[in-house]
Amino acid sequence: MKKAKFKKLWYLVFLLLVLFRRELSTEQLTLTTYYPAPYGVYNELRTIGNTYLAYTSGRVGIGTNSPTGKLQVTVAGSDRLFINDTNGRVGVGTNSPGDEMEINANTNITSGKHITTQNNSCSIVQYPIPGTTLCPANNYATYIGGYRATSPSGIAQSMMGATVTNAANPGFGYMFCCPN
Repeated sequence: MKKAKFKKLWYLVFLLLVLFRRELSTEQLTLTTYYPAPYGVYNELRTIGNTYLAYTSGRVGIGTNSPTGKLQVTVAGSDRLFINDTNGRVGVGTNSPGDEMEINANTNITSGKHITTQNNSCSIVQYPIPGTTLCPANNYATYIGGYRATSPSGIAQSMMGATVTNAANPGFGYMFCCPN
């Protein structure tokens, strides 16, 4: 009689393990450490799902399990952010940036509004209306345009000197400041 009860108990335990295996396998892990770590350096930390941290060759992929750069963020199959580990180039909206930083998406700059380059070419400057904005020294303003800018059509093709002044209609404008 005892053997039969014991056997039924084991069958019940086995049945519960089979039926509730997912609930029994769910676990929470809290990892804490001290610096320096008492057991050495952590080489790899993996989570389930679509997040892999330092998974292969020091690369981090979010939304992808095979990152091709130091950092790759993929959403719904499209690359959102990519850092190339061989040349340091950064891509936003592309995984093959052709320059130091390539943005393949609409761009909105809300502060600063002065974009310049290092190869002695033109820079884009936004100016307020009314107000006065200066191009850098030894530059001239060209393609002055925007909303209610300096000419009736809204665009002046070139302006010698480096100052744009408009005390009239409120709005904004932009100009290219180019070296002489």
